Amino acid sequence: MSEKKLAGKIAVITGGSKGLGRSMASALMRAGATIALVSRDKEKLDAVATELRNGGGQAETFTADVSK
Repeated sequence: MSEKKLAGKIAVITGGSKGLGRSMASALMRAGATIALVSRDKEKLDAVATELRNGGGQAETFTADVSK
């Protein structure tokens, strides 16, 4: 069994509903981090969070526009 290097850490991912943000969230989840997803699109955020949870991770969503 491999050690999860980011166990006990929280990763805040802006733009987490698609593209690079989604990919980074998945990679950080596999490394053991709890994921806080931030984006403007709640439906896409919820879909990504469900995907991460189904993969054994922990994820929470926050709807926000960080450009303002």
